[in-house]
Amino acid sequence: MKRNNPSNERKRGGLGRGLEVLLVDTSPVEGVAPPPAAASETTPAANASTIALQGALHVERKQLLQEAEALRILLLEFDLLVRADLH
Repeated sequence: MKRNNPSNERKRGGLGRGLEVLLVDTSPVEGVAPPPAAASETTPAANASTIALQGALHVERKQLLQEAEALRILLLEFDLLVRADLH
């Protein structure tokens, strides 16, 4: 019979803590964008494409944050159910 090793047990705040960090990070997407190309290489089409891409990234980030928040709530509810079963 395999015994539980305390080092393998989930530490309090494990995955939930990671989600909290994700939800707290509100840095703009532009903060991680590559440096702009030289002015001679920039065209109106490239600028429009870049703006569209930044908009799409903003929408995607917002959706990911909403999904992370929903997952955090599910994990909290699951934790409460497990704790209720143990008591």
